[in-house]
Amino acid sequence: FSGISAWTVGLSVWMAMDDEQSNDRMQVLFGVIRIPGRFIPHMMILYYFLLMPDLSLILHLLAAGSTYLYASKKMSSRLFPSDDVYRSYEQRNWLARIVNHPRFVAIDNTSGYLPIAAPSAHIHGSAPLVNTSPPGGFPGQGRRLG
Repeated sequence: FSGISAWTVGLSVWMAMDDEQSNDRMQVLFGVIRIPGRFIPHMMILYYFLLMPDLSLILHLLAAGSTYLYASKKMSSRLFPSDDVYRSYEQRNWLARIVNHPRFVAIDNTSGYLPIAAPSAHIHGSAPLVNTSPPGGFPGQGRRLG
């Protein structure tokens, strides 16, 4: 069972590498303790290893290593499908129902942001969504993923 924990270790490695490239090298732990960001992946692996001893340490180290290789662009690009492969998948008949959905994000989408929720949309049988953001939109500073 190293699914979500391996993802979090991988994301912490990515975050630590991102922090090393910027000037923000310190992270705040529990809102009080300032530690260098490069120690967070080590702390997470130690935390998972001590808290859940049945988890595989090797899989977590592989997740950290593969994230490091991918984020530093040292991994071969042949391991990842090209945009043409994704376009050919989008044109298949058996995926037409998914591809034609209004919230589907195509490979050619250049906006850079995923539509997570629309203010007027609501799930069947639930209360409608309430827009609590200020009139100018999102109150914080957004960050593009990917």
